[in-house]
Amino acid sequence: MGRIGKTIHGTTYAHSSALPFLPARTKETVTSAANVAPCDIDWNVIKVDSSPVVSFLLYEDFDVAAFPSLLRSVRIDPRSGTLIVRDFSQSRNPPILHRKELLVAPDHPRVDDWKRLTDRLEAIGAFERSHLIGRRLQWAERLKIKGFVVDGAEIRSIRESEENDGH
Repeated sequence: MGRIGKTIHGTTYAHSSALPFLPARTKETVTSAANVAPCDIDWNVIKVDSSPVVSFLLYEDFDVAAFPSLLRSVRIDPRSGTLIVRDFSQSRNPPILHRKELLVAPDHPRVDDWKRLTDRLEAIGAFERSHLIGRRLQWAERLKIKGFVVDGAEIRSIRESEENDGH
């Protein structure tokens, strides 16, 4: 089994379905942070940094959105009990998630579809200078420059999208 989760600058991201596959220490950190929370937290992605601070992230449904937008973040420092909540649900330009196939359990039924989408986007250079595409509007602009638009759980060429719209 390959590595589970996506690691960026020492911070690991993983979907809730992948939690059983994560290292024991990471699972312990997540449990410790969850125990500090004053109530149950609705989340589908965890973000664990080396400090160890845990963010319980709620993204749009992975099956519905090709690049899910972040709806809410609950950041917990299990040592101090500090809790920070941020709501992105009404944001016009929320953070979005790329490469979601890296976050899910290896037996997730859509992992191969999502990997093909990522491979297609890599082939056209959509992930170049990736630090500039972490939010919805910037990502949409990058795809437009490359000739694509997001259509729900898929991406389509602009030409194909216009033909389907009757233009």
